[in-house]
Amino acid sequence: MSFSVSLLGTSLLSLLLAGYLARKYGLPPPAPKIAAIDLGTTFSSIGIYQAVTGITDIIADETGRQSIPSVVAFL
Repeated sequence: MSFSVSLLGTSLLSLLLAGYLARKYGLPPPAPKIAAIDLGTTFSSIGIYQAVTGITDIIADETGRQSIPSVVAFL
């Protein structure tokens, strides 16, 4: 029992140390990307904001339109 606890503790400490060293000496954290969905009553669209560059990309459908008609169906 004590061997498995010490092995688990050593593994956890190793992971924490590796994460600290990676952050301090190089590997920057990944840049956040924010996705937004606009569900409008007539048209809908999806955009991705890249926080590092400040650029917003609007995703187009297969025909190239960036605004997709909103559809409601009654069955």
